[in-house]
Amino acid sequence: MTKFQTFNLAVSAILLILPISRATAAGDDSDSTAPRPVSAKMKVERDDVRAGEMVDLVLTINVAAPAHIYAPGEPANRSTPTTIKLELPKGVILAKDWSFPSPTKTREGDLIYIGSNQARCTLKISTGVSTRTLHIQAQMRYQACTDEACWPPESLPVSVAITLRSGTP
Repeated sequence: MTKFQTFNLAVSAILLILPISRATAAGDDSDSTAPRPVSAKMKVERDDVRAGEMVDLVLTINVAAPAHIYAPGEPANRSTPTTIKLELPKGVILAKDWSFPSPTKTREGDLIYIGSNQARCTLKISTGVSTRTLHIQAQMRYQACTDEACWPPESLPVSVAITLRSGTP
């Protein structure tokens, strides 16, 4: 084999491997068991909730280093901002929309979250609710990135059950 053929073979091998390594860095691999840099857990701020009362939901979002996610709103680049969509049962309304902590501003002007952060919203439980347990579901949509690459946008389902105490407030 000539030096030219060896060089061509080496370049061909690199070109075949490069898209695979980029896809893996961007999270496009088919291994669904691979750890993702973002996790979230939703909880009710207090346990003693009665029909007719308001209650705060807290969504704790954990972003593993070195990743970050984008704050709600319009990002400075083309990345996907974080959003939370609630699915509320009958008799429950959103009294106060999600509030997020102050994000970090990057040199490029993007507003991001790193580490652990909490988003909050307030729900109003109707006095006419007849069920004792309310199941609250949400979808958090986000895009995680590092300084080198981004994963594709994802939706993360979260849920919490609210058990109502008997009686009126």
